Amino acid sequence: MIASDGSTIWDNSYSQSSNWPAWTSIDDPSPIGWRVPSYEELQKLSAAPHKWTRINGIKGLKFGLDENSIFLPTGSWRNESGQLVSTTSDMGGDCGKYWSSTYYVDGYYYTNAARALSFIESGEGYHQENQFYFRASGIYIRCVAK
Repeated sequence: MIASDGSTIWDNSYSQSSNWPAWTSIDDPSPIGWRVPSYEELQKLSAAPHKWTRINGIKGLKFGLDENSIFLPTGSWRNESGQLVSTTSDMGGDCGKYWSSTYYVDGYYYTNAARALSFIESGEGYHQENQFYFRASGIYIRCVAK
């Protein structure tokens, strides 16, 4: 892992703006004209028709039909301590994890977490969970147009 500043140290910090836990533009890693989808949008996506496939040799889940579809690849991720977690070690099968812009606060332990779409191929089946992870975790972001 090499960070954008050239270092190899996992930066597990996160901003905590004055209106936290609201999602703010300072926290948004998206390019201009794009944004991170909400938890509700990811839930709608997970309810769409889907199938496991490979595109350019990359395994993932294709949601939607024909031209109205999106491919989300599986892959490894980093936990909040910076430890690499392989796609099969944390849930028992190839999985994908994607951030939403929706914070998760339970007032006790998960005070710096955000909701995410997490899906796994277990055998021939499909299992998806809308989960939450510490914001210092390194999981995928799939931006959507504003």
